[in-house]
Amino acid sequence: MTNRLLILLVNTDPRNVEELGAPFYYAAVAAAMDYEVDVLCTATAGKLMFNGVAEALTIKQGEPMTVYGWIKEAECSGVMGAAAMIQCVMDGSCRVLTF
Repeated sequence: MTNRLLILLVNTDPRNVEELGAPFYYAAVAAAMDYEVDVLCTATAGKLMFNGVAEALTIKQGEPMTVYGWIKEAECSGVMGAAAMIQCVMDGSCRVLTF
């Protein structure tokens, strides 16, 4: 059994902030369960990695926690390259959720 989860944001658009809640919530829950979690933001979701973008977004109006707060809650840090992602998937060392 694997203890690693890869969450891939490929169809998630930061302009539709409601789409950002589930992936980071699942990442935070998995991290709290002591799973190793990777969240890979690709395509338009990659904009979340630019300085100031995630800090300026909240998932619900009036919610004090920003998307950046959710990213920190999910214990996300660092960068994962394409080769590392492909290897994780192909060698079966992780389970994958896509959004």
